[in-house]
Amino acid sequence: MPLPDFVTMQAQPDLLLDWLKDNILISRNPVNGGLGAQWVTFIPFIHPIFGLSTGTDASDNPADVYEIVTAGANAGNGLRSFICNYIPGGSPQETLTSLGDYCFTAAMNGCTFGISPNVGGQVTVTHANTGGNHVAQRAQVSGVLGGLAGATVLEPAAYRRLAPGAGLTSTTFGIRTGGNWKFYFQSYRSTGNGTYHTYGVMSV
Repeated sequence: MPLPDFVTMQAQPDLLLDWLKDNILISRNPVNGGLGAQWVTFIPFIHPIFGLSTGTDASDNPADVYEIVTAGANAGNGLRSFICNYIPGGSPQETLTSLGDYCFTAAMNGCTFGISPNVGGQVTVTHANTGGNHVAQRAQVSGVLGGLAGATVLEPAAYRRLAPGAGLTSTTFGIRTGGNWKFYFQSYRSTGNGTYHTYGVMSV
């Protein structure tokens, strides 16, 4: 499954959902968050021990595995995106505006993600981590977002629900179409020796 046409995908952000049907997207700690919208791209994921990674999709068909990385200033080689990164014990946040049409978090393997709409179509997101303690992480999200009224919270039990106990990881992302942000996650797990299996993409 080849890399997407980034120019077309930049113009039509929801095409990412189709591309993810037979590709797995790894989001380790892609770039520094807090920088506003920036260009990111996807490259084949090279496992540090086993080399080029391969995978299977939700129907057990072959799937390619890609990683999100910084694309630099080349608008033709990536997607204009916000990044909500991971900080051990912390809860980094990002304000999403019309300057980008994508948002990606660093990989979530026990973390909690919070989403709160602001005035003017902007959205605040936060990526909370206290080592997988979902009660403490929910409190972190509440503190960043000024309470949970009107907020949406994605907790580990939700993105791991298709295989409880399997330690699923989530690549959580948002796409902006028609001026509105919608959020999704792709759950996946390592199946050993640099191979991965995705359980598909679901709405937050």
